[in-house]
Amino acid sequence: MKKIFLTLVLNAIAVSLNAQINFASSTDIKVFLKSKTCVVEDQGPFSTFNETLKTYMAKFWTITPYEFIGMDEFDIRKTKNTYSFLLLSDAEQDEDGVTCTYNFLNFVLGGSSNLNNMPDLGSVPLSYIDVAEDTYLYKLGGMLLFMQNHVKYASEHPSWKPVLVNKESNTDIKTKELWLLKEELPSNFNTIEKIKTVYPYTVKLVTKAEIKTAIDEKNANVVYLHKVGPEGAVEGGKCWKFLVTANDGEVLYYDGHKVDSTHPDALLEKDFKAIGK
Repeated sequence: MKKIFLTLVLNAIAVSLNAQINFASSTDIKVFLKSKTCVVEDQGPFSTFNETLKTYMAKFWTITPYEFIGMDEFDIRKTKNTYSFLLLSDAEQDEDGVTCTYNFLNFVLGGSSNLNNMPDLGSVPLSYIDVAEDTYLYKLGGMLLFMQNHVKYASEHPSWKPVLVNKESNTDIKTKELWLLKEELPSNFNTIEKIKTVYPYTVKLVTKAEIKTAIDEKNANVVYLHKVGPEGAVEGGKCWKFLVTANDGEVLYYDGHKVDSTHPDALLEKDFKAIGK
């Protein structure tokens, strides 16, 4: 895909990085609901992103009509707010002297020649740029659910200010099953027995396929981890952690930490203590 660089646009990351976000206004939301969503195809020759997203768009996308387009067509349509867009981009940020480049799935309303200036409708970080696709493809359905429910909530609450974790939510992680991948836990804190010492609620160590199935079935009992980290590729990078409901993509918890020898690229013990309060 033609490289597009933008300011980080997800609230949780943006707060930490002091990024300027052009959040969609209530007027923008109304315009979006009348738009056609254009999904801009990735041009990577070895990517399976397009086919995976086509499957999930057909399964989950109900809020607007949509079509898949190429980058050339995006360049033609991007200044028109009769279109909204889903597209990949790179977002680069310096983290204490370490350059981190994130892979984003942007969800924006057209109306500008500059992606940074387009009203953001609920964009999502997928991964660090050089991390394998299989770290996030199985969760794409959940990201589409998050985007649609995020914008629906905004449309129903015009005075609402965008936040990632909605304090008005009645959903409590402790009443759900927390499904985790063992490889996304610290090596010294990756068993149910150890987790139970600080978080005495339901936790299951599962596979990517099981999380994918929970999302596909909109399993209301499941909360899963979406982790955005360097996966060993970047020394001193940031690890972002989002706990998400499988049935509607609601984010119930997020945090970020700098990766070092005592704070690995993982969901940490302190995170379990935080959500267990």
